[in-house]
Amino acid sequence: MSVLLCDFVANLKLASSVVACVRRNAVPMLNGQEIERKRIDKDLHDGLGGPPTTIKLHFNVIQEQVRQLEALKAYQRAGEMIDDACDEVRRISHNMMPSALARFGLVAALEDLAETLRATTQQLDISIQAANWHERPDEARETMLFRIVQELIHNAVKHAAAAKIRVSLESLGQQSTLRLEDNGMGFAPEVALQSGGMGLKSVESRVRYLGGTVQFDSAPGRGAVVTVRLERN
Repeated sequence: MSVLLCDFVANLKLASSVVACVRRNAVPMLNGQEIERKRIDKDLHDGLGGPPTTIKLHFNVIQEQVRQLEALKAYQRAGEMIDDACDEVRRISHNMMPSALARFGLVAALEDLAETLRATTQQLDISIQAANWHERPDEARETMLFRIVQELIHNAVKHAAAAKIRVSLESLGQQSTLRLEDNGMGFAPEVALQSGGMGLKSVESRVRYLGGTVQFDSAPGRGAVVTVRLERN
């Protein structure tokens, strides 16, 4: 009995020693774990905490710049629309009564029209030839002549998709001749006149009003030549 008691006491002391040893070793280990946790946390904060925050700030700046850019585009588009509106007003005003026509006459007005078309129509080759034009009719007649040529040029560009247009004006004796040639897709004059399309009726009416004649020489696929002959006044 005493032997067993001695063994029990001995084992209890051994167990107490083991527990004490474990406790002594556990404290540094736990402290070490906490220190490691703190190190890792610091590394994460220092190494990864800054860049995501900076990236987020960059994204905020980008988002603001995108909004500004969208606003800028809207502003630019608004400016372009204003410019387009101004150009349209000038175009309408020019079509109603070109200032060059009243100030400098028919040839200058047609050259001004040709210059405008070159600037606004891609790859359009248009020329005004008037070396032998000596007529300076009254304002009403000159305006009518301008409208005739303007309509013919408009038809050649819009309906015939012409890339090359030649307008010639010639005064010979008591007769004045206006001729327009283009390399467009052409048309059937009889059909166009009967249908009243392409503005040909308007041209024919204006020429008849001036006491002249007009000839349409064209066919689908081979361009057109329009000749207007008028008696000089």
